[in-house]
Amino acid sequence: MIRLKSIDKTADVLSYLAGYFILFIFMAVFAMLLNIGIALWIGELLGKAYYGFLIVAGFYGILSICFYAFRNDWIKDPLNNAIINRFLKK
Repeated sequence: MIRLKSIDKTADVLSYLAGYFILFIFMAVFAMLLNIGIALWIGELLGKAYYGFLIVAGFYGILSICFYAFRNDWIKDPLNNAIINRFLKK
């Protein structure tokens, strides 16, 4: 009985994560295309296409530093809590 409950919980967590992974892929493609469009638009406003890409890259560089500094609070802890809650559900 314990083995069947473990398999059920594992399947539940894996299906939960797979759904979010697929959603993440779609959101990543959308974000990539949106960022290319924004970079081209900024580049057109400034007169050189590469200026737009440099500005967008700089923005993501600053954003990456912030995420790195707070990675445990923003990513690791919530993800761990979500997985644990999924295992303890039911």
